[in-house]
Amino acid sequence: MDIDTKKRASSDDLDDSSKKAKSKKESTHYREYNTVLVRNLPPNYNHFKVRKYFKTCGSVLQADVVDDKDGSSKLARVEFSSYDEVLTAMTRTLKKIGHYQITVEHLTDSTLWITNYPPGYDATKLRSMLSDHVESPILSIRLPSLAFNSRRRFAYVDLTSRTAAERAIEELNGKEVAGYKLIVKLSNINDRKKRTDDAISEGRELIVKGISEEVSDEALLGLFSKYGDIEKHRMVKADEGSTRYAFITYKDEESAEKALALNGETLEDKTLHVSKAMKKAYLERQEVKRLLASKRNDPKIIGLYPLSDQVTREEITALIIDKSSVQSSDIAKVLLVSDHEGALVVMKEEKCAAKVSLALNGFKFKNRMLNCVSTFELSKHFPNERGHSVQVSKEPSHGKLVGETHSNNARNNVGPEQEHLPQQEKKMSNDDFRKMFLSK
Repeated sequence: MDIDTKKRASSDDLDDSSKKAKSKKESTHYREYNTVLVRNLPPNYNHFKVRKYFKTCGSVLQADVVDDKDGSSKLARVEFSSYDEVLTAMTRTLKKIGHYQITVEHLTDSTLWITNYPPGYDATKLRSMLSDHVESPILSIRLPSLAFNSRRRFAYVDLTSRTAAERAIEELNGKEVAGYKLIVKLSNINDRKKRTDDAISEGRELIVKGISEEVSDEALLGLFSKYGDIEKHRMVKADEGSTRYAFITYKDEESAEKALALNGETLEDKTLHVSKAMKKAYLERQEVKRLLASKRNDPKIIGLYPLSDQVTREEITALIIDKSSVQSSDIAKVLLVSDHEGALVVMKEEKCAAKVSLALNGFKFKNRMLNCVSTFELSKHFPNERGHSVQVSKEPSHGKLVGETHSNNARNNVGPEQEHLPQQEKKMSNDDFRKMFLSK
């Protein structure tokens, strides 16, 4: 494939990504304006009943129900699709549900933005930690999707009033939790700082590959600054004998577009490959794609699914250490693969991978039954439109991991790699393997 063809293919991929990002940005839903707080609901009310009660007011996007402070009634946070629907819902205030007279109020300026909490904290751990320091009932905790950035770590916490939120900030901001100092602020959509990946989503950041060891920062900047003002740049060192790459961020998208003309140019006898930086971390994305596309199964790599796109690598690591007899030093890396609803766990030794596979296969994690499979099988797994798991291909793994193959062999605890072994070697069940590998 020639350079121009590669450039067009890369641009097409990025154009699709940019269009999705732009569409998402244009359809941003500001829940801070479109939410009500319902007080004094009957104790038997849940989110299904709340949705049913308010369905004539408009489109209910989210309903969270919690116990009031004294436990005698329920509170509900109800999020609508528009402010007009909020106004309609507020006409229900002072209405009676049985013997309970409810109040409905516009819920604003009551959301905390929290970051720098310990890695691996999920909503349950955050709620437990916050409950010790926040007097107000916690209506909801919202975590970001990690599909486009596996290192995001922040949460939105909805409380019952601005006063409660301000007290929580005073109590929690700067507090040390497990060696991490919390950063807690009042969420304000009119005063949000730019996200660190804005340059990528705005198309202002380029990735430059094929940079010779002889090329200095000054020489590279001298070449790219001809096309516009550069906001920042970062040169990444490569292994010995390899070419380097760099990230160049312009102050405006137009300059970045012009600089794409350098794709295919020669610098110090090396051909430069210039394209828009991807939203995902470049190296991790490329490594995931390479592993999933590989036809050779590596027995040291475990494909793990189904996982929510809010599960962090730290949570997966903690699960592995807790449920199998391996140490953190045995784990080479954990790569999130959100588009396949899973993760790749790379172990340093094959025997450790076998222990992890046997320990986690069939284990219930966050209400979902885990499958340990090969990289090939993970590449064929996609969630369907309703979020349920779909295994596109039933082709069995050709490696040594014990995973679900959806075949009679799997139901009989015989892996596909055992299918052609002598009969006496097939007698060991998964329980036998667990005892052998997990014994300490």
